[in-house]
Amino acid sequence: MSVIAARKARKAHRCDSCRITIDPGSTYLTHTALAGDDYYEDTYDTATMKPAKRPIRFNECADCATRYGRGDLIAARAAQ
Repeated sequence: MSVIAARKARKAHRCDSCRITIDPGSTYLTHTALAGDDYYEDTYDTATMKPAKRPIRFNECADCATRYGRGDLIAARAAQ
């Protein structure tokens, strides 16, 4: 089961979808793929280029989240 969480950036991050910088103070999503997920089985650890043996995390900026239909998660976090 993968986990999606909305966060507020404390430092600069890179969006793994469009490669722009997520500035501190901006809201973004983190996607964590766990063992057993469809995507997880096809993913390699970027450091070793071997199959992943730990959860894999991806960052997604607010623009990409809105573009791909997850903007409601960003809006819910911004309302807090």
